Amino acid sequence: MPFTEQQAVHALTVLTRLAQREQDVGRWIVDALLRDPARLVGPAIRVAVETGQPMGVHLDRVLRETDLPTEVLVAARASIPPHTTVLGSTDAVITRILLDRGVGAGTPEHVGLAVQHAERLLETGDLARASEVAATAVEAARLHPGLHLLEALRVRSACHTASGEHLAAIRTAQTAVHALAELGIRSPGVVATTWHTLGMRLLNAGRAGPAAAASDRAEIHARLAIDSAAAERGDIGGAYHLLGLVSLGRAQALIDADRPEEALDPAMRAVTIIREHAVQSPDGHGVEHAQAILTAARALEAADERDPLVAAARGAVGEALPAAVLELCRDRGRRGDLNGLRVYATFAVNIFTKIGGKAAAVLVDTFVDLGLAWLDNVGGEPVERVDAATVVIEAAVAAGRTLDDNERLVFQRALMARGRLHERLADGPDTEAEAEAAAREAVRVAQDGPLLARAVAANSLSNRLANAGRIGAAARAEADAVRDLAAVYRPDRADQVFVAAAWTRRLFALAEPGGGPDADLLGFAVSLLTSYRPHRAADTVLGNLTAIGFEAVMVYVRRGDAEGAARAHRALSALADATGDEGVRRARVLVAFSALCGHLRAGRVDLAVEAHDDVACVRSGDEQVVQWAKCANALINVYVDTNFACAQELAMRAGPALRSPQYLAALPSLGENDPSGYLAWLDEIVAGHGVIPGADRATLEALEADYRATVARRRRDFGEDHEATLATRVKHAQILHWLGRTAEARIELGVALEASRNQRGPDHEQTRALQERLDALPAESGAENLRQSNRRSHQ
Repeated sequence: MPFTEQQAVHALTVLTRLAQREQDVGRWIVDALLRDPARLVGPAIRVAVETGQPMGVHLDRVLRETDLPTEVLVAARASIPPHTTVLGSTDAVITRILLDRGVGAGTPEHVGLAVQHAERLLETGDLARASEVAATAVEAARLHPGLHLLEALRVRSACHTASGEHLAAIRTAQTAVHALAELGIRSPGVVATTWHTLGMRLLNAGRAGPAAAASDRAEIHARLAIDSAAAERGDIGGAYHLLGLVSLGRAQALIDADRPEEALDPAMRAVTIIREHAVQSPDGHGVEHAQAILTAARALEAADERDPLVAAARGAVGEALPAAVLELCRDRGRRGDLNGLRVYATFAVNIFTKIGGKAAAVLVDTFVDLGLAWLDNVGGEPVERVDAATVVIEAAVAAGRTLDDNERLVFQRALMARGRLHERLADGPDTEAEAEAAAREAVRVAQDGPLLARAVAANSLSNRLANAGRIGAAARAEADAVRDLAAVYRPDRADQVFVAAAWTRRLFALAEPGGGPDADLLGFAVSLLTSYRPHRAADTVLGNLTAIGFEAVMVYVRRGDAEGAARAHRALSALADATGDEGVRRARVLVAFSALCGHLRAGRVDLAVEAHDDVACVRSGDEQVVQWAKCANALINVYVDTNFACAQELAMRAGPALRSPQYLAALPSLGENDPSGYLAWLDEIVAGHGVIPGADRATLEALEADYRATVARRRRDFGEDHEATLATRVKHAQILHWLGRTAEARIELGVALEASRNQRGPDHEQTRALQERLDALPAESGAENLRQSNRRSHQ
């Protein structure tokens, strides 16, 4: 179905705003543009101007990868606002494509296109390519002498300046001045621009006196350009803007020539004119206005404070100065001008710290946001600029050190950004150590601050340590983070719920080698399950809580804490009932047998019954049936020894699971190789018989002797780890158990377990089954009676 331009703009705007928060969304923008690039390039440009990056970045990629018609590209380029920073690279991409296609080749228009391309490349920081294109443009322009030659020389001199080739920049600008007379060009605007360019090149080279003289000439012609535009009804706004730029250059030259008292008037004129033009064209002239503000501030330093006009100007300029310096920092970072960025960042730190704590805190936050945007390629910055991010983040840390305790959280954020920066730069032990040092300093700064801030800092440190492979130290830092978070945790705060679930799950993963979290943190972990309420990120939060509940049960079981395991299992069951989530339900089922075995080892049959009853009530899926049967079978084996009536009742009640095809099919993997014998055993218990069919004590003892001999023979013929030896040893252990010789049965099962580890591997399901079977046997031998001979203790 065809779409309207307005619909396209709306859809692309939504995607762009989402991509400003989530970096991975960028591919959706590319996919959308590739569906109909010829129709969508116009709406994409509009969205980039109105909404910002990363639309421009992805549009550049689409333009490079598609072969759009020339007329589409020409129209797209015409719709890009002049001097735009958001679409500067897009303009450069389109212009290069048009140049490569030879659009207007051999004509002055082609030269103009090349000049504009070089200028865009210079604005976006691609100095090498800009210099190459500008040099080519100058040579081509000499074949068509005119205004394009002056423009080409102007951009060529700017490239020399950006490269630090100041003498070459001056010579090129002087060539343009001489060309004015040679070409007979008398347009006041062109003459003013050419002299202004020479003045700026002289100023950049440190020749302030000649620069001031050139600026005088430029200002005269700029005023004539205004008169000419007024008389001819031309672009009077452009003429005034030119006067603003020329006045700015003149003020800068006068200040550097130690004539600051003369600089105030042109500086304030530049501020007024450029500000007006920036309001009319906000995308293009913010940097020029910022330079004017900064120049006016420098001129005001030498002005007479007794003059009321000076006092008023100082107040207006002082109010605008912080934003101006930040704008200049952004501009230098985008251009890749690290030296300029360092100068302005240092100047910003000095200005903001003099203003006071609140202002300095604003600077720190702004620099951190800017640095992280350059690091992450998100939030409106089109190109990853790690070097620029380093400058502003280090400046943020420097400013943060001047803050008082009321602003410690801002300083902490700067330190954490520095840690992230060093982690990004990490290519050796030095940078890794710097990342860790920054994270530890952030923890130290946060120590006396709010608990939530301490938690964030500790979590950041844990990330650094884990990335460095220091798992033990990372687990301790994560435990500190969770402990601080627990002290202020509010289950009605969705952000805290999300973070608590994620951090606590990570704590279990990090602490697992050391045995899991401590008792207090385990208790907090369980409380997360019981206090859960619907969350907008339910899938993620419930996934984390499910893992937390499962691991909490297992940690309690390993520690022999039956009550703790029961609490964790109840919390997991309650979460499953409250949410109906399939993942939580499955974890509740899978952990039940481990919990039951732990309860039996602790002598808590009551809690084992509770675990059995819980899994029995979840009636769905093959996994539930098998787990229910395993739990019932383990309890029946206990009741056969202690309360045969309970064994009989449970064998009947759990009969559907114990006799199910799913459980019978699983019996061989659980160590029971005789399903028919197992069913006969169940039948005897249900019937109330106290003996296994034909299994009087004499018969069992004869069987035991026979199996003992068979084990010895198979060890000799096949070896200890052979499957035949292993299976015979397991059966021998079962007969010993029936005879009540539990200690001997445990020895046999232990040897079988070790053989299974060697033969099948430690994580094989039969190895795990043997381990659980061994764990389920009591450590001490009971009385040797016929009732014990009736037990069938596979999982």
